[in-house]
Amino acid sequence: MDELIRMNHWFYAVFQKTVQTTNGKVIVKSHFHDSDCFAILVELVKDAHLSVAGSLDHVETLKWLTSVQYSPEEQGSAVDFIVKFDTVVTRYNDGQGDSSDRLTDGIQKLFLQRAFTGVPTLNDISAREHERVCREGHHASFTYDGTRRCY
Repeated sequence: MDELIRMNHWFYAVFQKTVQTTNGKVIVKSHFHDSDCFAILVELVKDAHLSVAGSLDHVETLKWLTSVQYSPEEQGSAVDFIVKFDTVVTRYNDGQGDSSDRLTDGIQKLFLQRAFTGVPTLNDISAREHERVCREGHHASFTYDGTRRCY
């Protein structure tokens, strides 16, 4: 246990020497008495996400989400692309301090549909969805089997 306490004090000293930002120094100094390095690290990460650099990262991520186009030659399989897209959306949403700034499911769907506008099969599915909304007044619930039966 003594070894763990010494390591914690050593990491605290590292934070004191290496952290240069004003907010970072305040965070480190606020843990002077407990030397809780894990809490310091968590607070530093939160601060980084709220900083200007963190905001710029979110702007770049949102720019990518709104402008990316799926291309099998560049992104590989559609499944791999969708998994990456979902990972980027999750990272973006997790970085938002205010829950109202997160991308809703509807917005995520629109961004993903836009990414696949050059894929004829998916455009056909989207067209059928729009026709159904016009005819029946509600969205379909898409399932793999239901979509597969259409072909």
